Amino acid sequence: MSFRARLTLVAAAAVALAVVAASAVVWFVVRNQLYRQVDRGLRNRAAEIANAPIHPEQAPDGRLYLDVPGTILGVDYIQVVWASGRTLRTYGETQPIPVDRRALDAAKGQGDAYFADTHVGKTKVRLLTVPGPGFAIQVSRPLAELEHTMNRITLFLLLIAAGGIAVAVALGLLVSRAALAPVRSLTKATETVTATGDLSERIEPGSHDELGRLASSFNTMLGALEESTRAQSQLVADASHELRTPLTSLRTNIEVLAS
Repeated sequence: MSFRARLTLVAAAAVALAVVAASAVVWFVVRNQLYRQVDRGLRNRAAEIANAPIHPEQAPDGRLYLDVPGTILGVDYIQVVWASGRTLRTYGETQPIPVDRRALDAAKGQGDAYFADTHVGKTKVRLLTVPGPGFAIQVSRPLAELEHTMNRITLFLLLIAAGGIAVAVALGLLVSRAALAPVRSLTKATETVTATGDLSERIEPGSHDELGRLASSFNTMLGALEESTRAQSQLVADASHELRTPLTSLRTNIEVLAS
């Protein structure tokens, strides 16, 4: 994997982590807010029931049911639990609210009101249990609407996170390309010097950051090498000249003696 690809990956991962963290925070904040609204509605409904005259009534089939004013079938699940474990529901409700040990303790007047998530039949509900003298009132409401809202919010947050990651990748590519431009110039200059041996090649620093100083140092190095090569060439030329003069004189003397 190239350095540019690694740099892009790191930048994208950092932005993606931030987007995912922000999305998770938003998800939990919205969820808690929706639950608080449901809980507030349950408290208000429980207060209405506590202040209303509730009493058992006999249905046409002879069964007893709980007569609670303002009850809407399928919206409010209301149940009274006695300390003995016997329950009484509103008219038309065939599915009981589950009764656990904590609900029985509340029916005995022990503990405080509490919230819980449970199921009435196949319906998930938010349940409020309020303790009383010898009985407890249980009020619950379905969470279908809340879960539908949370599913939509989850989908939106996933789309936003995916879009944020895509933007992060694109920006990472642009940033890495701009940041590595001096490195590409340095690589190109090095390859040119290697291929041609031309030490006059130079790089435009372009900035005063670390890469700019690297380009300046590379130019200084090429300048020193060029000067060293020039001095070496001059030394060879001078030495050749100095050696050529005695050899010429010696050749002339040999030719004179030979003649």
